[in-house]
Amino acid sequence: MRKVYMGASAIKMPSANFAANSRAKIPPCYSHAVLKWLNELGKENIERRNMRLGRYVSEELEGIGCTVKTPWDPEPDALNTHRHALIMYTTGSDELDRKTTAQLRGRPIKQVKGPTMKYQAGYGGVRVSPHFYNTEEEIDLFVAYLKKLVS
Repeated sequence: MRKVYMGASAIKMPSANFAANSRAKIPPCYSHAVLKWLNELGKENIERRNMRLGRYVSEELEGIGCTVKTPWDPEPDALNTHRHALIMYTTGSDELDRKTTAQLRGRPIKQVKGPTMKYQAGYGGVRVSPHFYNTEEEIDLFVAYLKKLVS
């Protein structure tokens, strides 16, 4: 179990990663427990945390010289009027974006397990997606490792 901070209080969550694209194998008998736990957290709390982590990732990426392509505030007439945690960024070089994505997706050091990421062919950048169960420390490790790769 590890602590994840949602608002003012910490919640304890199992170490397993519950993302749909996770490699973690969750036995079917745990599905009910996982859904119950997620419902207890509440979708509003999960959404707030995701948005907070998205802002945090954006600020940290800009801090190491990356360009964040995800708008901070949506346009008034935009279909999506709420910012989310899916962040698009670029190092400024398509080649470097591809290289760093390949190296980071391989999780070369065990501590870098933070947000999921994917090179977005055709969009000119990398998509990074923190999830509510990620910690700021995991994001810090992710950004620190990315900084080493781009320097």
